[in-house]
Amino acid sequence: MKIGAHISASGGLLNALRRGIDIRVEAIQIFNGSPRVWSKRPHPQEDVQSFKKETRQRQWPIFIHGIYLINLASNDHALYNKSINNLVADLRFADAVNARGVIFHVGSYGKADFAAALPRVAHAITRILARTSACQAKLVLENSTRGGGKIGWNHKQFQSIYKAVNAKYRDRIGFCLDTCHAFVSGYNLKTPDGVARWLRDFERRLGIARLLAFHGNDSKAKFNSGLDRHANIGQGELGRETFRHLLNQKICQAPLFIEVPGTKGHGPDKKNVDILKSLRT
Repeated sequence: MKIGAHISASGGLLNALRRGIDIRVEAIQIFNGSPRVWSKRPHPQEDVQSFKKETRQRQWPIFIHGIYLINLASNDHALYNKSINNLVADLRFADAVNARGVIFHVGSYGKADFAAALPRVAHAITRILARTSACQAKLVLENSTRGGGKIGWNHKQFQSIYKAVNAKYRDRIGFCLDTCHAFVSGYNLKTPDGVARWLRDFERRLGIARLLAFHGNDSKAKFNSGLDRHANIGQGELGRETFRHLLNQKICQAPLFIEVPGTKGHGPDKKNVDILKSLRT
């Protein structure tokens, strides 16, 4: 399993590349612009080409992370359409830089319920994939934390979404599992058996080939609390052994990306990457 990190692309793609090299990643995840605004800043074509060349030579799997504003379950027409358009733009950018996919949070159904939101989510995903039919990059749904009407906190919801999307486009749907989100949503990952059950349940419902990435984050919050609070590897409720179990399981070797605070509070760093490498056998 390759170990990567979410790397800041502040200042451009080549800065993200240098930061990744500095902390010795084996895979890279970036935002296509600020995660808190809708607008996208174009990247110079020469930077795109250099980024593609370097990441290809280093055999780094690349993923783009969608912005935080997206909500494919929203009843607000403007927000719903902005979310669709933003993911279309990110998928086209992902294709331009040879990224495997765009990882994103589906959104929230608010005061409604999942059953009512499901057709709206499936319709949005179908529209996004239809508009990007020329792209190879996949749309990758990330598991959420439980509570607040958030969508995708368990594998059953993922299965329902997948089956509700037009079958013509399902081959471009993938999934990303976040350890922190799963733990605070009721998946006990603190034992080898807990990790194995988590992955077997995903395999049974969706097929392990659709699990394209992991987010490897320790948790500041307690088990089943529903709180999304990432901690550095080994400094949270999960502990190092959870990551040893995950890194050395045999069922899925998708790349793992850390999204942790870092030892100095500036985001993923070499120390966290090195800890994970030391746990891999």
